[in-house]
Amino acid sequence: KEAFPASVDDASDELAENLSNHKSIVTIAQIQSMMPANAEIQLGKHLAKLGISSLVLEDACVGDEEDVKYTAYAIEELQKK
Repeated sequence: KEAFPASVDDASDELAENLSNHKSIVTIAQIQSMMPANAEIQLGKHLAKLGISSLVLEDACVGDEEDVKYTAYAIEELQKK
């Protein structure tokens, strides 16, 4: 069983309950970057609301000129309320 939901539609009540009961735990979720329709932004925000403290965007930096542009965009969007 996966520890984190793969999308905002996946059930996550158990995870939210566990995180709320253990607030001192640092949690890091890895999510795929550049998903269709910017789904990584919605998923990242969803995970943050559940109590995930950090996100790693997998394959966000691939060594091309888009790296800085994408990471700046993703960070800005994930930090918006």
